[in-house]
Amino acid sequence: MTNEELAAMAAQGDIESLHKLYFAVKPLLFKLISRYFPLCKNSLAEPEDLLQCGYFAVLEAVNDFSPDKGLLFNSYLGYHVKNTCLAELGFKGKRQVETISLNAPISEDGDDLTLEDAICDPSSDTYSYCELNDMMLIVREEIDKLSPREQIYIHYRYYEEKTITEICEIMGWERWLTWDIRCSAFNKLRKSESIQELGEVYQFRRISEFSNPESVVISFEDEALKLI
Repeated sequence: MTNEELAAMAAQGDIESLHKLYFAVKPLLFKLISRYFPLCKNSLAEPEDLLQCGYFAVLEAVNDFSPDKGLLFNSYLGYHVKNTCLAELGFKGKRQVETISLNAPISEDGDDLTLEDAICDPSSDTYSYCELNDMMLIVREEIDKLSPREQIYIHYRYYEEKTITEICEIMGWERWLTWDIRCSAFNKLRKSESIQELGEVYQFRRISEFSNPESVVISFEDEALKLI
């Protein structure tokens, strides 16, 4: 049974399904909550306190979950873990916190999550957060299907904002080879059924209409790819 099916049953009051769901997502809960552990040093809360809040985050996610919207339960869970952890840590809204830089990373695992990123935006809502999260997951999955060289190109070009010349120097590639890798990667993304469907759902221009393969990435850059 999927998490979405368990969540739907739990929302109807099925306690057994709620317990099964909790244990099914427990590894993910730890991964999500552990991102906020570094903030405990500036709070009275301990990491154990945040972990105990995980169950309440699951409850909130179940109450918020709407199967009709077609989003993954884990997307709702991520939203409510963020809210629950920040509430336990004592952060309310986007405000300057004394002795804590809003631009300082709160995690040491290299994901560049800052306090400003994590603090809830009062104008945001669960659905928009979950929708964006699902979109990023789809793009990630398609990039993971590329060859190692193509993934390296995407990483340097769009995550580290390197130029083609810089990528050539880093990887020791000839410029023509780098260009071939670039075109191959974007052609695969352009032909991806998942990205074609994503483009239709989010009302992007049809990817098949682009003559320049690089436009595939550009079309997603503001919405998803640059956030991965």
